Amino acid sequence: MSGIRLEPGDLSEWLDDLRCSILDNPPNTAKELELIRRKTAKTHKLKMPPGDAQLFSIIDDDLKLKIGKFLRRKPTRTLSGVAPVAIMTSPYGCPHGTCTYCPGGPEFGTAQSYTGHEPAARRASRHGFEASAQVLDRLGQYSAIGHDASKIDLIIMGGTFTGRDLEYREAFIKGAFDAANGTISETLPLSLKSNESASNRIIGLTIETRPDQCSSVAIDWMLENGTTRVELGIQSLDDDVLKDVHRGHSVSSGFRAGKRCRDAGLKLNLHMMPGLPGSNPKKDYNMLIELMHDEKWRPDMLKIYPCLVVKGAQLVQKWQDGEFEAMDNDTAIKLIADVMCKAPPWLRIQRIQRDIPSHEIIAGVTAGNLRQLATRLIEKEGRRSGCIRDREIGRVKNKPKESEFKTVIRSYSSAEGEELFISQEAPLFHENEVDSDGFLGGVPQTDKIHKWSSSDPSGGVISGFLRIRKPSKDIWREEITENTAIIREVKIFGTAVGVGEQSDEAATQHKGLGSHLMKIAENAAKEYWNTEKVLVTAGIGVRKWYKTLGYQRIGPWMGKDL
Repeated sequence: MSGIRLEPGDLSEWLDDLRCSILDNPPNTAKELELIRRKTAKTHKLKMPPGDAQLFSIIDDDLKLKIGKFLRRKPTRTLSGVAPVAIMTSPYGCPHGTCTYCPGGPEFGTAQSYTGHEPAARRASRHGFEASAQVLDRLGQYSAIGHDASKIDLIIMGGTFTGRDLEYREAFIKGAFDAANGTISETLPLSLKSNESASNRIIGLTIETRPDQCSSVAIDWMLENGTTRVELGIQSLDDDVLKDVHRGHSVSSGFRAGKRCRDAGLKLNLHMMPGLPGSNPKKDYNMLIELMHDEKWRPDMLKIYPCLVVKGAQLVQKWQDGEFEAMDNDTAIKLIADVMCKAPPWLRIQRIQRDIPSHEIIAGVTAGNLRQLATRLIEKEGRRSGCIRDREIGRVKNKPKESEFKTVIRSYSSAEGEELFISQEAPLFHENEVDSDGFLGGVPQTDKIHKWSSSDPSGGVISGFLRIRKPSKDIWREEITENTAIIREVKIFGTAVGVGEQSDEAATQHKGLGSHLMKIAENAAKEYWNTEKVLVTAGIGVRKWYKTLGYQRIGPWMGKDL
């Protein structure tokens, strides 16, 4: 009998055998489960047994409890090692008013800048915009598709969060942490404390806001409540363009806000909007290159949202009057492709294009897979993206051997401070020869500190990295002196692995890489900057890990004297 692919109705005998094998010898890892699946498939002469998604859909609840965590559908959801949980605030207008391109808002019953039809917006509306219900809903979804959500990257969306009143902000954050904790605490500080040892730990908290609502006072509050990343809507580096769209802030205020965030140890994600009125494709390209390469900016992350003419926005009238022409698909694809190829090795282009449904778009980019189309163009032209996302070990087709990875330290200036980007990388291409610039497949040969230049090749395949900063001279916190460095991010890639669980061969988490990068960072900061103290911007749920490395609470950070 030749091997055949079984359909759901023909699976009873194989499932019975699989069930018995699992109950007799429950697997502890995905690898062990795979061995059981292969053995039973061979017994039943199956050439193509059901994949993870199909198997998950047909097994009973008892079996899901035993092996569900090993059967991940939509594996990219947790490919970077954590489970993103995006929740949306209640409808509320931005303090400055409304940008001309902005849809939605309180008058439409939506959060500012959202149409209400986005997946996160629909989920929020379904739960009355209540934080805890949104978190529980999302955690339930992860469980249903076989993902481990014990490490949560919490993202607060919906307008200008730091512009809301204090009572609302703290109640919203508390609701989210209470949901993750599985218990209701009396106060926000108690809820945060409880999360340090909860089953579902919030290891990162992202807040979206505007430059004019990102003062040092606002940043202090964000730090005290576990924030690790700030997303700032910069949109343009042209003051005339910002004024024309009623943005309500200047380019200089965007720079100052970003500088404050980084000096305080927060990761910085800037939102940019090419295709705005008063701009053009050439201007947009030069703007994005300046943002990525000019030492004034150089953010950690970037979101690129081509301007759309959306129902309900003031821009609709200008478009109807022929005073504005929206960017088309082909122009956007070329722009994004060119920008991706110029990304410096520390930059992650996190998102391209808003998830606004096509039926809400009157004019502008309608392609729902803009990133994919840009990637295809890059590959067709024989180029490659420098973006971290495209170099992650879990995303590349030809994975390097463990022995090919080495520690790379790059130095660069940004926002009047100094940065070290310390990464574990391997060549993108398996080349045997070193090029004339001393790089092997885009990776510097030496693990000594390398001063980055825009002429350097793109980075290699990356399995983890660390960002550490020597702040500018304008820091306002007494905990930070001229001899202090701040670790702003430690990121290890791989399929999400629960705290205390063993990783399989495909994962890189929990193999000591994080500790390795921390030690390298401490030594590099001491030698390169004469650092006497290191602070870490640690998510609430990961503080205990830093304690194992000798760090203790210093203000809102974890810290250690060197």
